[in-house]
Amino acid sequence: ASGKVVIEPQYVFTSGFRHIENRAFVAKIVDGETLWGLIDEKGNEILPCIYPNLATHSGTAVNFQREKHGKYGIMDFDGNILMDPRYGSIQKYNSECGLIAAGDEWNKNGVARVTDGKVIVPFEYEYICFEKGYIECESPYGGTYCYDYDGNKMPSDFNSHFWERNGKFCM
Repeated sequence: ASGKVVIEPQYVFTSGFRHIENRAFVAKIVDGETLWGLIDEKGNEILPCIYPNLATHSGTAVNFQREKHGKYGIMDFDGNILMDPRYGSIQKYNSECGLIAAGDEWNKNGVARVTDGKVIVPFEYEYICFEKGYIECESPYGGTYCYDYDGNKMPSDFNSHFWERNGKFCM
């Protein structure tokens, strides 16, 4: 480190550049509200500090809210909207298959396709986990169900064989 100032002090928080390659979450206080944005390593603003909430999923995309207590959507790291805000929460984003695990206003989870918003797993589950080639869903009433990436429910014997073979739970 040379001690040279690269980015003038102007943010109340920065995530550093560890979560996203060449990008960092930053926050400013505007009219008493904490608003988030994204900068590159030279300090260029990629996303202005106008979002009440920004978060990433394994460095593949950004959750965002346009208004405090509003719905969540997904965008890429250049600010291109992949899915407009429409969910109460977004827990996971799988960029390989273009699906999100999201929550509705009743705290039930389901899965939707990012490209067209089509719900492929109904919003009725407690936990959802993306596995290689399928989606595991745990019901709040007990029982685990699996769906393929097109939203087809897998046969019930698929679930029991999976649990016997792997013996793990997905939270």
